[in-house]
Amino acid sequence: MTKLPELSLFKNLRELDLSGNLLTDEVKELNSLNFLKNLNLSFNKIQNLWKLPKRIEILNISHNLIKVVPESVAKGLKNVTTLDISNNKLESFQNFEHMHRIKRLVAKNNFVR
Repeated sequence: MTKLPELSLFKNLRELDLSGNLLTDEVKELNSLNFLKNLNLSFNKIQNLWKLPKRIEILNISHNLIKVVPESVAKGLKNVTTLDISNNKLESFQNFEHMHRIKRLVAKNNFVR
């Protein structure tokens, strides 16, 4: 687990860009950001996606190593309207049906057949 305790100080944060780091594991402090609507986790080393704050509307998880979006994670992303999951190792769109509000999906350069 990656620890970023300083994040909990920003209770009213609405947009967060953690792109281009070396994140691999869950960042638990994200769940304390109750107003977060836009999250950028692109260009990291994430393989296993974890539960994210429920209010997120725009999520960029491109350029990681994600093969699947687990059902438990997808069910928590009910407010996502824009999802960029391009340039990963995604093998299918399994569980995407739980994200009812998606209006824009970018999934290029994956392993979907």
